[in-house]
Amino acid sequence: LSQLSQLSRYSVDASLNDWYNGAEGYKLAIAEQAQSGKPVALFFHADWCAACKKLRESVLSTTEVKQYMSDYIRVKIEPEKELAAKKLADELGVVGFPTIFIIPQRNAQAIRIKRLANISADDFISQCQKSL
Repeated sequence: LSQLSQLSRYSVDASLNDWYNGAEGYKLAIAEQAQSGKPVALFFHADWCAACKKLRESVLSTTEVKQYMSDYIRVKIEPEKELAAKKLADELGVVGFPTIFIIPQRNAQAIRIKRLANISADDFISQCQKSL
C-alpha cells in the first residue's frame, strides 16, 4: 500500500508539473501574460492541507480542467516555503488554503475563485470562465 500511496502522490505532483512554481514563477507568469495576453491562474496551497490535496486530485488533475486550463498561465505557490511567496499571498489577501485567483489580463485585479471545498470540475471551470 505504501508503494501505491507514493505512486499516487507522485501522480498528483506530476499533474501540476507544467505549472510555474513560487514567487519566481509568478514573476515569469506576469511577464508571459504581458506578451501573450493569456489569463494567469494562481494556486496557493500547503503540503499539509488536505483540501489542497483533494482539489489537486479531484479537480486540477482531471482531463477536462487540464484541457480548459491549457489556455492559462498557471502558477502553484506555497507561501509557507518562501518569504517572497508569503509576501505575495499577504498582498492578495490569502487567509487559508487552497486559494485560487485568476488574473484575467495584464494589470487586472486578481479574482478569487470561491467555494473551493468539494467543488466539481464543472463548477471550477464555470467560475474561471466568469472571472474572465
